[in-house]
Amino acid sequence: MDLQSLRTFVACVEEKSLSRCAERLNVVASAVSKRLAELEREHGVSLLRRTGRGVEPTAAGEALYRHATSLLAAARQLERTLASFRDDGESHIRIAACRSVVLQYLPRVISMLRRACPDHRVDIVEASSVVIPALVAQGEAEVGIYHAPFPPPGLHCVEYRRERVALVVPMGHPLARRGPVRFFDTLDHNYVGYFPRHDLANFQRLIGENLPKPINVSAQVSNPEARCMLVREGLGLALMAEGLARAYAERTGVEVVALEDEWAGRQIWMACGDPAALPEGARELFKYAPA
Repeated sequence: MDLQSLRTFVACVEEKSLSRCAERLNVVASAVSKRLAELEREHGVSLLRRTGRGVEPTAAGEALYRHATSLLAAARQLERTLASFRDDGESHIRIAACRSVVLQYLPRVISMLRRACPDHRVDIVEASSVVIPALVAQGEAEVGIYHAPFPPPGLHCVEYRRERVALVVPMGHPLARRGPVRFFDTLDHNYVGYFPRHDLANFQRLIGENLPKPINVSAQVSNPEARCMLVREGLGLALMAEGLARAYAERTGVEVVALEDEWAGRQIWMACGDPAALPEGARELFKYAPA
């Protein structure tokens, strides 16, 4: 009995069809039939019965399915555990984080982590908040830190921080004298893009408003410091995490204006799969997360 045969059997039970099982596993149907026949012959029991609607497990098949799903889950966890070690067998921790987290929060936390666990290497994977939960779920990272309205299902999550998105304007801009503004009231001005949710369409879904006029984007750049410099040169306004904006404001010659909009407040989550399966250093990272 091998893992691939178990994966094939589990897929057959869940898809209730040999052809759909083959599609799911990206193999031909004859390969599925051959593996199932070998599995039944090896153990001398019938595991599936044919019906008018496809296949269903026998009593022996149901027992195998229960144990096989547990074994495959354990195998996936084992693969994730081994992936957390370097080629030389020493442990490393992969952290997937969105850019605002990487620039604002990770350096201090990683410094604390390195002092607590000097034998662990930390690898940072910068990614969009939209894809980070999938990276963690698929074992591409031990820990994910990203912003989202709610924690994703299937992952262990703690609230890491809360922050706000702010408006960046040139020095002396009329909006800077007004104090907090609503995004709606800024639409007479051009924008330098890289928007919350990373593109204009997703951003407009985030704010959930029927805007009276389109958002005019004069330039687009993902680097926050470069965005501030384009704002300084009069290419438009920009949106970014308030902490980042204030960090760059003085040296790039821009001003930061608070936004009143509810969507401008956002939660940052720290997520992992099974906390007990994390390398020791990654558990330390959760310990250092702000309450």
